[in-house]
Amino acid sequence: MNKRLKLFVGICCIVSLFSLAACTLDESSVVSAGGNSTYESSEVKSSMVERVNLIEVTSPDGKIKASIPEGWTEDNLDNPDASIQLSNEEEFGYTLIVIEDKADYDTSTKLADYQKIILDSMVDTLGGTEAVKKSEPESIKVNNYQAIQCDLEGFFEGTSVKYLITCIDAQDHYLQVVSWSYPGKFDSNKDDFNTVLNSIKLTSEQ
Repeated sequence: MNKRLKLFVGICCIVSLFSLAACTLDESSVVSAGGNSTYESSEVKSSMVERVNLIEVTSPDGKIKASIPEGWTEDNLDNPDASIQLSNEEEFGYTLIVIEDKADYDTSTKLADYQKIILDSMVDTLGGTEAVKKSEPESIKVNNYQAIQCDLEGFFEGTSVKYLITCIDAQDHYLQVVSWSYPGKFDSNKDDFNTVLNSIKLTSEQ
């Protein structure tokens, strides 16, 4: 496999906890970022279909749990800030989950601010706005958490990579859930990406 695909997010994605300004999914509905329309999302709905052979994993610090589909394993994606790092090497699918304390951000920080910082960091690393394809952010909910999600596609050292990026407002924490693959493998991995996303739980709330 192309090792750069595996290492990319470990190199560039995570934003410093000490940024001055910062930046879930209802099972059947997605509300646009503008908040003016609600519609049935077949992608979100399909991702909620009951999956078999799911394996629950827990972060080393015990703060987060997630369930992974068959073919996925815990991995080391060389990102020391990630609480959970997952891969499906055969399908070139990767996901990492980062938890950050809201107390490490300015009190005026909102979810949209946090999401903008994450995206701006990744866009800069991928060569800037002219070099990157980005979908419009969508405000979504899962497990009663507010979240913002979008796709991002660009090149890193000559390798084309596409991401599903979800930033979640989880009470006293912000979560980053970053999943990625080659653009040609992205759609076939997306159900698995959403399965992991929709299974995330904070152990403090169980």
